[in-house]
Amino acid sequence: MGAPQFSCPRSHFHTRGLTILTLREKIRVCMTRVAPYLKLLPTPSRCAPNATFVTLIANETYVPGAVCLRRSMARVGSRCPLTLVVADPLPDSAMAELTAAFAGSRIRRLSDLRARVDQHKRAGRRLQARAQLTSTRQLVRSTGWAHRTFQKLLLFALDGYSRAAFLDIDMLIARNVDALLDQPPFAAVAALPYAMKQFNSGVFVFTPSLADATALEDLSLRASFDGRRPAGSAGLGLTPIRIQGAGERDQLTDQSIFNHHFKGRWTALPYGYNMGVKVR
Repeated sequence: MGAPQFSCPRSHFHTRGLTILTLREKIRVCMTRVAPYLKLLPTPSRCAPNATFVTLIANETYVPGAVCLRRSMARVGSRCPLTLVVADPLPDSAMAELTAAFAGSRIRRLSDLRARVDQHKRAGRRLQARAQLTSTRQLVRSTGWAHRTFQKLLLFALDGYSRAAFLDIDMLIARNVDALLDQPPFAAVAALPYAMKQFNSGVFVFTPSLADATALEDLSLRASFDGRRPAGSAGLGLTPIRIQGAGERDQLTDQSIFNHHFKGRWTALPYGYNMGVKVR
């Protein structure tokens, strides 16, 4: 199944005299049309072979989220491993809490994945000068949360598995999602209800690949909204690439990079696998 082919045209909101609707009402009307995409896939009796769920913790403030994700996966009876990738360095106290919570799980350091990408470039004689960063965080032109999201690109350098499913660290798993690891990569949830032809990068199924990891990093260093040379890439000899943003206003995030790289090559997962719920 490819990207969902549906939309909510303006005429849809003018039926039965409903010429003025609030944004909340429009979203509710629109979502009635995507109900078939909400149902989750049947839970498999076993985990897909050589596959893992993976999540990424950027800093110590996300430790409670990581612990909650691990516990919620256990509570719904997941039979699949959950790999935790840590953007080092984290305080010893944070690592101790994560090690205890993820006992029996694989914990990887993001710097190890960074090293695998660099080694792949050298082996292919494609090593280029790049910004000298003091950590594994990428894109000096981005700041704050946008700055951290580019760490997600390095997950494609994960070794030891032929298939993986990424779960954002702030997710709460309400039902078993092991069926995700049976889905053909690349698969993600459409960015409903705002962008029907783009996907949200909070959950996606992928094949770990050093070639993809290298291509995604290269794109992240070239990409900009306007096709001008991105700030922070001066002197790298890179040709700018103009890409369409995927919901951002000021700074590109991993979501735009992923959507550009996998444009026309992704399949849609049911919306229920990445549905936002406002918590008060």
